[in-house]
Amino acid sequence: MADLIKEIQEAFGKVKGMPCWDLSCSTVGTSLSLQCGKTIKEKGLRGIDIVGECRILVWVDWRLEKDDDAICSSTCTESQIYEGTKILLNQTIESIEIFPPVWDATITFSSGIRLKIFCNSLCEPDTMSNWDFSLDKTLFSFGRGKHIEKEERRWLLGYDCVTDGKIDSKGRIFSNEKITEKEGYEAMLYMLKAYREATDSNNLTDILNGGEYCVAPDVPEDSTFWMYWLEAVEKVKHEGSPPLRQRASDCDG
Repeated sequence: MADLIKEIQEAFGKVKGMPCWDLSCSTVGTSLSLQCGKTIKEKGLRGIDIVGECRILVWVDWRLEKDDDAICSSTCTESQIYEGTKILLNQTIESIEIFPPVWDATITFSSGIRLKIFCNSLCEPDTMSNWDFSLDKTLFSFGRGKHIEKEERRWLLGYDCVTDGKIDSKGRIFSNEKITEKEGYEAMLYMLKAYREATDSNNLTDILNGGEYCVAPDVPEDSTFWMYWLEAVEKVKHEGSPPLRQRASDCDG
């Protein structure tokens, strides 16, 4: 166990300075998900997902604090959690501490924000951990109880290098590269098709809500859509125009 704890502490040290660029909270239960650092392509259930090189998943009770104030917790209403957790976006990780015997944790971000995790699920054995921390291809699962498990994330496909230098630590996007009007149109087609294939959805509301500037100028609500767009532009540049779509009448006859 001592060697494993040492390895975990070394991994915690490597994430210092990584920005949190995406977060999500479940409307049912207590789950909280944070994506930090560079982006990685991952094989998801519906296709290729964009995830952080550092990902934190919390399945138990948690509380968000700053200075002497409590901002919100897993027991708050959906709207309170949504408004409270937004403070984490574009904040960088300063430190991660774990505490025996059941590995409660305190994750400190820039500006003094603290995410406290309470490992209140003690029953063993169980299929669900209290919280998970992953860095690159290594996943550490804490709990239940005193248990810690290490696993290799074999489903990762590698870093998404097209975003290097095109999004800063505050989530602001920028690029000086030029494309033609036709390339822009074809990149839009590539992106919409990829979104439909990944989500099995024809609803464009998610793209508009996620891609629009909401937090600040040049800061998308969900920077994942910026990644999707850059991938589509790269696809136009390297693969050219999208292939012809077969018409239904051609299939019939």
